[in-house]
Amino acid sequence: MKSIRKPPYNNSIFTLFLVILLNGFILSFYLLNKICGVNFPEDRDALLFYVLFILIASFVTDTIKPRIANFIAAAGFLLFAVHFAWNLNFHKHSLDTYDVMPERFYDRLLVEQKQSPQVITIEGNKFKDLFYSFMNYRHKGALNYMDVPDKQRNMFMNADYAIEFDSARKKYSPYYSEIDSEKDYGFVLLKRKQPVTRNLLFTVGKREADISKIDEYYNFLEIKDTVFHNPGPLLVEINFKVQSGDMPICSEVIFSLDSAKEKTLYYQRVQLELVKNNWLDTAENEDLIIETGPIPLKVNRLVCYLWNLKHQKLKMTINSVKLFQLEGNGVNVVADVKGNY
Repeated sequence: MKSIRKPPYNNSIFTLFLVILLNGFILSFYLLNKICGVNFPEDRDALLFYVLFILIASFVTDTIKPRIANFIAAAGFLLFAVHFAWNLNFHKHSLDTYDVMPERFYDRLLVEQKQSPQVITIEGNKFKDLFYSFMNYRHKGALNYMDVPDKQRNMFMNADYAIEFDSARKKYSPYYSEIDSEKDYGFVLLKRKQPVTRNLLFTVGKREADISKIDEYYNFLEIKDTVFHNPGPLLVEINFKVQSGDMPICSEVIFSLDSAKEKTLYYQRVQLELVKNNWLDTAENEDLIIETGPIPLKVNRLVCYLWNLKHQKLKMTINSVKLFQLEGNGVNVVADVKGNY
C-alpha cells in the first residue's frame, strides 16, 4: 500500500492572523481605557493574551529547522518547569491579593477582652474586616465589630486595638505597640501605648422597645444643634437585650453625624445579622459600640438609630445608651496609609 502523504500546509497565514489578533486585543483595551475610561482587564481576564502568545510561539517555532526548534522547545519547557518548581510552596499564596489574617490575632483579642473591664474597640478597614467579621461571626459575636473608616486609606488612632500592615509602621508607631505580627503578608496586631479615656457626655436611661413590622426606624439617641468643647472622637455604647423577634435580625444600627453646614461627616453602620445569627441565644446583655473620627465643634444633628430594613418584629430591652468623647494622645490623628487594601 502506498503511503498517504498529507498535503503541505503553510501555517504562516494562521500565525499572522494570531499576531494581528493579539495586537488587536492589546490596542483595543488600550484605546478603551484612554478614550472611554474603561479599566484594564484583571490578571485572570487577560489570560487570553497568554494563550495567544503560546500559540504564536508554537507556530513560529514550527517553521524553524527541526534541530533548532527542538532545542528551543526543550529550553522553553525547562524554563517553565524551573520557574514552577522555584515558586512552588504550600505555606502561602504567591499573590498578595490572597493574603489572610491569622486567626491567632482574633484569639489574642479574645484574651484582651476578658482582661478588660469595658468593651474594647478594634480598628481596621474593609479588607481586614472580611476576615475579622467572619471569625467574630463564628464566635457568636464575642467581640465588638471592627471600626472601619469611610475612606479606605484612612487609619484612625483612637481605637484600643488595631489590625494593620507593617508598611504603615511609621504612621502608627507613635501611638501603638505591636503585640503580634505575621511575616508572610505583613499583618500586625496593635495595642494602644496609652489607654484612651472615655469621658461621659450624655446618657439615656432604661426603656423597652417594641418594634413592629410597620416601624422602619427606631432612635436610640438623637441630639440636635449642639456645640462641643473639643474635636475629640465620639463613642456610642448601647447596652441591650433582645427579648423576642424574627431571627436573624436583618437590621442595621447606624450612627450619623452632620456638621453645622448639614454635611454628613460620619455614617457608621453595623449589620446585626453579620455579627451573629441569633441574638436570642444568650442570657447576658449585649454591648454594641460605634466610634467616629475627629468631629467639628458645631454639630447640626447627631443620631444613633435602628434601621429595620426587612420590617421584622423585634422586642428588646435597652438598658442604657451612653455618649462618650475620647481623650488621649493621638486620638484626633487620621493617617493616610498608603498601600493599604
